Amino acid sequence: MEPFGVEGEPIVEKNVLTPDWRPNRSPTTVAGLKPENPEIAMTRRRSTSAGFTLLELLLVVMIVGILAGLALPDARPSVYDQLRSTAQLMCTDLAYARSLAVTHDSTYRVAFDPSANRYVLTHVGSDASLNVLPKSPFACSGDAATQQIVDLDELPRAGPKVRLASVRTTAGSVDHVDFGPLGSTDATDATTIWLTAGSGNDTRYLSIVIAPATGLGAIDQYTGTAP
Repeated sequence: MEPFGVEGEPIVEKNVLTPDWRPNRSPTTVAGLKPENPEIAMTRRRSTSAGFTLLELLLVVMIVGILAGLALPDARPSVYDQLRSTAQLMCTDLAYARSLAVTHDSTYRVAFDPSANRYVLTHVGSDASLNVLPKSPFACSGDAATQQIVDLDELPRAGPKVRLASVRTTAGSVDHVDFGPLGSTDATDATTIWLTAGSGNDTRYLSIVIAPATGLGAIDQYTGTAP
């Protein structure tokens, strides 16, 4: 049974170890001071723990830079990339000469000059009125109206310089290829154009083969052996 006090009210025993529960009194610390406001204390802890120091940020930037240098490949194009991009440009020019021959029912020539590292497009058909070439986005502003010159040394590049090594058929070296009204070439067999880049043991070669019957050029062999 619960003990009863005066006039039958139950006696409530207080735990001396618990703080005073009465609302009219504020809890006190052992020193008798009022504790800090919880919201102020939380804000103070956040301000001291959030964010990074300048030293920590610099260390992170340094680590990211080192990892990026190890992970990313060399941005410069390789010898093969440079050769292939030049070969693709040359194939485009050859296809343009062929299309002119078919369109105008005449003969157009692409002459190669390895010593000057360039090739030149001209009209060599019987109709002199076609000697002036149509305006082309591939032509240089300094070209004469009767020719379109492509200087490999002046092509934009980020890698090694590409050079015109040789032009030949099975019969030997040639210095030009003519495209006729049907798009075919004047050669009896395939014409092979060799491009080269690099130096010493890193020298590489890439060929373009022009089929005589169709006049179509295609990138062919990539090798480290001189043709």
